[in-house]
Amino acid sequence: MKVRIAYSEVIQFPTIMPRYKIIDYVYPTAGELARLILQFKDVEYEDEKVDSPDRIYEAEEESPFGVLPILLVDGKIVAQQNGIARYLARELDLVGKTNEEAAICDMVMDGLGVMFSKVRGNQISKLDSKQQIALFKQMMEEDVPRYLAKYEHFLERSDISSGYLASEQLTWCDLGVALTFAGMQIRQPKLLDKYPRLKAFVDKVSLNEVVSHFIETELAPSAVLRKNSILRLLIYLEKKSFIYLKMDLPSLKPRPDVSEKVQMRESGDFSMHDTLTDGFMAVRGQLCSPHVLEQSEKKFKANAENMRLASLKSCQGIHAPLRIMHEKNAVKKTQRLPFLPSSNIALETLEGRDECIDFDDYIFTDPEEGIESLASPHMIMEKALFSSQKQY
Repeated sequence: MKVRIAYSEVIQFPTIMPRYKIIDYVYPTAGELARLILQFKDVEYEDEKVDSPDRIYEAEEESPFGVLPILLVDGKIVAQQNGIARYLARELDLVGKTNEEAAICDMVMDGLGVMFSKVRGNQISKLDSKQQIALFKQMMEEDVPRYLAKYEHFLERSDISSGYLASEQLTWCDLGVALTFAGMQIRQPKLLDKYPRLKAFVDKVSLNEVVSHFIETELAPSAVLRKNSILRLLIYLEKKSFIYLKMDLPSLKPRPDVSEKVQMRESGDFSMHDTLTDGFMAVRGQLCSPHVLEQSEKKFKANAENMRLASLKSCQGIHAPLRIMHEKNAVKKTQRLPFLPSSNIALETLEGRDECIDFDDYIFTDPEEGIESLASPHMIMEKALFSSQKQY
């Protein structure tokens, strides 16, 4: 910015770069292109990977459309994967020199979105595991080769001497296409063998020092992770011998038990609320909406137990929470021990409450405590021994 004073004196102020911050999931997402653009232009940025349920919920609430990644520019939010990359490209001069070149960049990147559209979005989450795997295989066997041929044909007809997609200089669509197909090549090394121009284009962009370093340090580990996930899915499809149990971290978002909206039933000839016939319906829940802390504290023990099981699954594997759940189910059926007739010491031991005395330990308040679906193991053994002695 220049300010002219005293007719001829010119003062040059330094340009202040905005502060960039990317908030993204800890697993690989479409935010990789935004990171590559910033690194390619040597722009400093803060990269936050959220992994805790509380932080994920908070970040998704900040996002305009409830998904990550999001880009913070001096505190202002820019969301959606192509929206973030397109904004950074305009700010950092990676959109080409003309509007036509900028439009070609958008067209090329939208083509990538269409290629992966079958396995993205909310529609695939409504399918079961077998349908998802079949859809993924269809995309890899039909959609991807068709679009690879389209990009090969696009490069063949291009009159750009530099070999780039939209302009004589490198643009953000070159980075996006090269990043996508370089990651796919890590998982499938022979993917581009039938498409020489596209392969040469990816190799040319990857020769850049910044791009090659990004692929080796950030893209390659995530691609290997995705490859391992794909292999597990394909093994399940072929052998049908793997059982995947979903036990994710529980949601910590408080959910009220009653509706916050006032609902009055209308009856009678004049469509008025008749209290003599209908009465009052949940007056406290309708007129005074419950506080979120009140609702969450009601289910504190259940949430804490779910978090403990999820942590055990992450640290030790699926067998750890399954074993605890089966043990708790078994001891609930044999609630008593001979020396403690009114205490469920086995269940308290599993829940970590065996070293403290609670209110219900010395006052019988649970009417279902005396109902057992399975007899005491001591009684079963004594009965079996007694019956065997009678036989002899």
